[in-house]
Amino acid sequence: WDLDETLICFNSLLTSSFPMGSQGDAEDAALLHFAEELESILYAVIEEAFFFDSLEGRNRWNLAEAAAFDDGRPLEDYPFASDGLAPFQKEGGATESEEEKRKAAFRYRIARQRYEQARAGAEGLSEVVGAARVEEV
Repeated sequence: WDLDETLICFNSLLTSSFPMGSQGDAEDAALLHFAEELESILYAVIEEAFFFDSLEGRNRWNLAEAAAFDDGRPLEDYPFASDGLAPFQKEGGATESEEEKRKAAFRYRIARQRYEQARAGAEGLSEVVGAARVEEV
């Protein structure tokens, strides 16, 4: 059982296409409620720890391309919440400015560091998303 199967089951729960049991509506409603709670937690984690809203739409980059715009400055005190990087709207052939690419590159660097830290195990995951969030899941 791996991530692919997990995501398929998760999506099928959210879309109500999961083959529901013969227990009736109460069990089906409980499964849907569980999927909705899990969805809420997942979106909170990917926004809080991995900048989902501001990076969505910029996912055409790979990390090596993004690194080209990263000047390597320390980011411990960088004001991610107030630097003005808005979600990318690719309407009418709009392109990102160099400044937007730089701000996105900073987020990619931190997201990659957090991902590597979380992959290290439960302790690393707790440091990235917080112990309370891990308990919630």
